[in-house]
Amino acid sequence: MNGTAPTLGMRSRTTLGLVLIALGLVFTLDSAGIMRIGGLARWWPLLLVGAGIVKFRQPRTDGQRASGIAMLLLGGFFQATSLLANSSGWSLIMVAVGAFLVWLGVDGPRRNAAALASDSPYLTDLAFMGFCKRTHVSRDFRGGSVTVVMGGVELDLRGATIAGGAAYLDLAAVWGGIEVKVPNGWIVEAHVVPLLGAFEDKIGALEVAGGPRLVVRGNAVMGGIVIRH
Repeated sequence: MNGTAPTLGMRSRTTLGLVLIALGLVFTLDSAGIMRIGGLARWWPLLLVGAGIVKFRQPRTDGQRASGIAMLLLGGFFQATSLLANSSGWSLIMVAVGAFLVWLGVDGPRRNAAALASDSPYLTDLAFMGFCKRTHVSRDFRGGSVTVVMGGVELDLRGATIAGGAAYLDLAAVWGGIEVKVPNGWIVEAHVVPLLGAFEDKIGALEVAGGPRLVVRGNAVMGGIVIRH
């Protein structure tokens, strides 16, 4: 399994590179007058949506779901702004964002720390233009995915236990940040690819030979990921 994470990172970079190359060629041909895309230009976010769907449908073990969700969110956001690129459209977007923030404000006081703690073997956290603080206390933690787009997630795994020898956590931070806190004694194997972003592993060298192993995979695109005790 040691060679799997680098291969997945290479696949992610290859996919992103192909998307950028395709977009660059289309817009270059349009600006040169060789090909006129006209109104089709506003549909470019569908490329992100399509790539996101493909990644999201991959098996959990492939580590593509976090990146797939991020692409779906970004593609949907850019497509909405493209289709509503006028004064009334932006007004509707402001109303939608405002309603979302009001809903968070109304719903927030009803929650407490216990409600945000989970004991499921798998976790799936998402923060889109918001912040989420989660505590995981599973006795048989196996991994999961965390996706952040223009927001932040603070994940506390210090109360969790890896019973199966290894757990796989997939992270995607786009214009946002993810902080993961792990217990002392865990071995953290990180395979995170930063793209105009940052990744910091504060755990350091392996602490306990043969101890519980957490494999962290993902991408930080104009965002940051930190792993600490």
